[in-house]
Amino acid sequence: MATYLPLMTDQQFIQLLDHSAFGKGAARHAFRVPTDPDVVVKKTVRPHPGSNMTEWLIWQAAAAAQNNLREVLGRCISISESGTYLMMERLDDLNPSDYADIPDVPTWFNDPKPDAFGKRNGVIKIRDYGLVHLDKLVSEATTHPPAFAVNARMKRDFGI
Repeated sequence: MATYLPLMTDQQFIQLLDHSAFGKGAARHAFRVPTDPDVVVKKTVRPHPGSNMTEWLIWQAAAAAQNNLREVLGRCISISESGTYLMMERLDDLNPSDYADIPDVPTWFNDPKPDAFGKRNGVIKIRDYGLVHLDKLVSEATTHPPAFAVNARMKRDFGI
């Protein structure tokens, strides 16, 4: 992976991006960086870059705390000065056969759908954690499994 500054301008991001998005969500579009297959860039399509800023701030807090969240969250690498662009480690799509291996998620994580997770080198992480229950950020209960992962675990463990 190339080396990137933690804070870059929008123009620096624009120069890195593929011309068209490979993924589109309600709040952001995902772009590849042709010169670096190990990263993706999320561009906000709403007036306020809330999801990008949330992921960036949560990642920075997890990295500073040096706790186990770093093993569950996709790593944020760089953000634009406006918050419009966020660069993260690339995590590939999961197959349904991966669902039983999804790690438990923080209680504040508010979007536990299969597409929110990805895998790289056999490690499954949350790649979309821009929606949070703010009141649960200070909760002592730290993790729980997403419902679809519980179902997959039961199928795997009990053969149903």
